Amino acid sequence: MNADNPRRQFLTRLGIGALVATGAAALAACGKGGGPVACADPTGGTKAQRDALKYVDVAIDPAKKCVTCAQYVPGDGCGTCKIFNNSPVAPGGSCDSFAKKT
Repeated sequence: MNADNPRRQFLTRLGIGALVATGAAALAACGKGGGPVACADPTGGTKAQRDALKYVDVAIDPAKKCVTCAQYVPGDGCGTCKIFNNSPVAPGGSCDSFAKKT
């Protein structure tokens, strides 16, 4: 039986390693897709501007999302806003300076 012991230990460790690797891959994929895009990166004076204009990452009024605003510049994932010195904003965000694209 002593000859089987190292083999069993090896197989047990191999199985545990596979489970850990699978779990790590699943956890890494949890943050991808789905929810709102995190684009809040206010730099310099834009933090004060965002606060003054009540910017939020998720629009309360779906008709006033950044993506439909004239000041919004589309980007990869996050866009930018001309009012906030071209700093990143969420496409689904909104602020009090919303101006519908024409």
